[in-house]
Amino acid sequence: MEQPTIVHFRTKPDAPAKKHWWSVWEYEADSNTVLIDGRLNLDYRQIFLPDRHTRSKPWQRESFREYAEGIPDVPCEGRQVYYVLDEKARELFGRGMEPAGEEWLQVLLHCFVTKFDALVVLENRELEADTLIRQYVANTKYVAVVTGTPENWADMADEIDEEYGFLLDVADSVKKLHIQGKGRVLFVAGRELYGCTPAWLPENSIWVDLYMGDTEGRRLCARARKAEYISMDRLVRQAAKQVTKQSVRRIGTGSERKLDT
Repeated sequence: MEQPTIVHFRTKPDAPAKKHWWSVWEYEADSNTVLIDGRLNLDYRQIFLPDRHTRSKPWQRESFREYAEGIPDVPCEGRQVYYVLDEKARELFGRGMEPAGEEWLQVLLHCFVTKFDALVVLENRELEADTLIRQYVANTKYVAVVTGTPENWADMADEIDEEYGFLLDVADSVKKLHIQGKGRVLFVAGRELYGCTPAWLPENSIWVDLYMGDTEGRRLCARARKAEYISMDRLVRQAAKQVTKQSVRRIGTGSERKLDT
């Protein structure tokens, strides 16, 4: 696995980007390689964003764009690079948080999931469910997919039955699954919960959420019986705790690397 990178944009309160209107932009960032749960080296980079243009002038769209285009040493967001933005940073960039993709799901599973007996995939647009199922079907007692289009999974179900000798459980609601007594269950989900409730969630389940923040999945697990909740929030928290270097201040007026704002 290539070393993944998290770029964490954090807004500093009462911090101007320029001391005076004629000054150069001031940039502050740090970069650390941290070991997550003894399993994975992660490149964790923090970009500290001033919350104002100058002490007396708030950010305007164009002034922040100019500032952001000069932020140095920021890798492009992509399959192995994940951007985390605090609430103010999301306002400044005019964008929200992206869900974790396939590569980051593998990072979460590698770091935090040691053992499970059954796999339930709640189909969503962020995830190639068939790829995940093929990855684990050979070593899992029970596999299910919850989807709004069960008819599209007929060929996959036949393939698993023929090759592994058991049925892929396909349903349009989690309450229609035949999951009781299957051991520890791993759920992989996006925003759609397909009717799952705290009372229905099996005890000691693992819920991997592709989204960060206060999601329906997080609230579901908080009310369930001993359900373990895993998301990118957990990965970011562990990385931030391990950072020991002092911030490195960089001063400049531009960079070839440009951020989309």
